[in-house]
Amino acid sequence: MTKKELIKKNIITYLSVALCVAFTLTIFAPFELYLSNKDFFFFEGYDLIGIMSIAAVALVILIVLLLSIVTLIRKKETPVLLGGGMGLLLALYIQGNFLPGDYGALDGIAIEWDKYIVRGIVSVAVFCIVIIACIILSLKMKYESFAKMLRVLSVCLILVELTTLSTLYIQKGGLSKDKKYLSTTEGEFSYSEDENVVVIMLDSFDATVLNQVVTQDESGTYSAMLKDYTFYPDTSGMYKSTILALPYLMNGKEYLNDCTYEDYLEASYKESGLLNKLKEDDWYTGIYNLNRMPASETTLMADNCREVELSVSSHRRLGEYFVKLVGFRYLPQPLKKYCWFYGDDINTNLMTTVEDGELYSDVNATFMENMTSVSVDNAKKSFHFYELLGAHPPYYMTADGSISSGETDTYETAKGLITMLNNYADGLKANGIYDNT
Repeated sequence: MTKKELIKKNIITYLSVALCVAFTLTIFAPFELYLSNKDFFFFEGYDLIGIMSIAAVALVILIVLLLSIVTLIRKKETPVLLGGGMGLLLALYIQGNFLPGDYGALDGIAIEWDKYIVRGIVSVAVFCIVIIACIILSLKMKYESFAKMLRVLSVCLILVELTTLSTLYIQKGGLSKDKKYLSTTEGEFSYSEDENVVVIMLDSFDATVLNQVVTQDESGTYSAMLKDYTFYPDTSGMYKSTILALPYLMNGKEYLNDCTYEDYLEASYKESGLLNKLKEDDWYTGIYNLNRMPASETTLMADNCREVELSVSSHRRLGEYFVKLVGFRYLPQPLKKYCWFYGDDINTNLMTTVEDGELYSDVNATFMENMTSVSVDNAKKSFHFYELLGAHPPYYMTADGSISSGETDTYETAKGLITMLNNYADGLKANGIYDNT
């Protein structure tokens, strides 16, 4: 083989490996994650194409340059680098697709990694075995045979991943999403001087937390703040998760897994005796929640809800979030903790609309800021249902209701929420509508 032919073979080998690595990490992994969790994301998969394509091209160039430089400077180390790199890629693929990966949802609750020690040992062992095996193989085989094997393996892996993505694409109906109907801030704190009904749902603020705050309140500060509210200690709930609790509250119909969640959400609002009665009696009906509205015109039963066209405020940040998601899925267990984040941050930080009007936010701090704008200008009797993050982690609320620069805890947040409720009641009193609410 001439030197020219050897260079050409090397470039083809380097390109094959680089394309395989780039395709796996920047195309297959993020789009497989997107399609598998499509209902969770507010944006269309097309929003990922641009940023992931840039990442793929950059990764291909970087890998080819690295291998070329190593070949020029230390030619003998090239097979080891290729073998180690391919071993790492295979280990990542095995970790992400075959090893147990259920560590709970990215719901803000810190993962107790001590529970997964055995799984962590297995994860590290797999990475070590696969990488070492590939390096040994690169040293034992003739370079030309090893390079050919890498080219074939790269093509085969890409074909397998393409088949997986194609299947998911068909099953999930592509990268597009249905029309989005969401809560806006319209009429958020606009009340009637005649009659108002207000429901404030504080996520994760359960009786255990409330009781502990009150019983440890020696000064009676927080007990006094709750004077406007009634605590029913003997009640029980149907669901511990907001995803089912919210639609259940609207209709009282249990979810029996006999239909899709979206169909259950649709029926809960459409067949809600409460909402239908409010509309029949011509009440202003405001349903303020971030993510639990049907993806249909049924949502328009609430006067503050609109069909909106959503967009991503920053594609760069979207790419960063997906790099973390890919890392959390594919990295060995000891490194996963560095990729953990609160999943709803994607919606909270990146969701924006191209239309007039502000989308409702379930963030406690936003609610507290906006509730100072209470007004009595609604001609109709009004019903307001607010769903807030409440005592849901991560915690950034202090006892006086302000936001801390660092994390707090459940009980500090609970005290802050009681302060918020007290201030809300005071706002109604100041506007002369407390007795009618």
